[in-house]
Amino acid sequence: MSICLQTKGLTKKFGGVTAVSNIDLTVESDQVYCIIGPNGAGKTTLFNLVSGIEPPTSGEIYFQEQKITREPVHKIARMGIGRTFQNIRLFGQLSVLDNILIGMHCQMDDSFLGSVVYNKKHRQVELDGRKEAQELLDFVGMGDLANENSASLPYGAQRRLEIVRALASNPKLLMLDEPAAGMNGKEKNDLVELIRRIRQMGPTILFIEHNMPLVMGISDRIMVLNFGECIAEGVPEEIQNDPKVIEAYLGSDN
Repeated sequence: MSICLQTKGLTKKFGGVTAVSNIDLTVESDQVYCIIGPNGAGKTTLFNLVSGIEPPTSGEIYFQEQKITREPVHKIARMGIGRTFQNIRLFGQLSVLDNILIGMHCQMDDSFLGSVVYNKKHRQVELDGRKEAQELLDFVGMGDLANENSASLPYGAQRRLEIVRALASNPKLLMLDEPAAGMNGKEKNDLVELIRRIRQMGPTILFIEHNMPLVMGISDRIMVLNFGECIAEGVPEEIQNDPKVIEAYLGSDN
């Protein structure tokens, strides 16, 4: 199995606080890999380092064996890393379909000049993009919402739309930051099914989540962070029974 993402000694300090400490992460291609941990454990900071939003203090990041440490966000996105965020970041005044088109932008084959003069090639790119965007919405059961204002969608549908927008960039690695946050029981079940269907499309999935039934139900491997450090890594059964994990979540009796 080839390696999709790897970090070596990845560390991030904010002043005197170490948010991520010496993390060695290996995510194999086609895996569903989850990062869990209490609030403030460094999970989102780790995501920000991988996606280029924050530069690491030290350590290295490799994507498909190519070093991407300190590369800019747009280059990392073009290489095939897509992500969502804890807080929904949709373009609320745009339609559902237009939000998907924005997600496709970094992979579209067009030029700035073509978009200015709106030439034949640009028109074809736009038509192809709209067709692909509609197909993606159909794939996740949101096809009939294409022309709806994204801000008017129910919360769960907005969460799904953000996932689809990240998927629209045709990522090789899809990073989901707490995708089930705020969802009700049915929406969480629908999310599990969506992640399984996305997996069949090909991308490796790396996600952060607090919902343990969801995590244990779909993850191939899990890393547990606490105070920025990895305290456990393994398959779900190993994580469930690890004393350090139990203590981090439930506290010590001593």
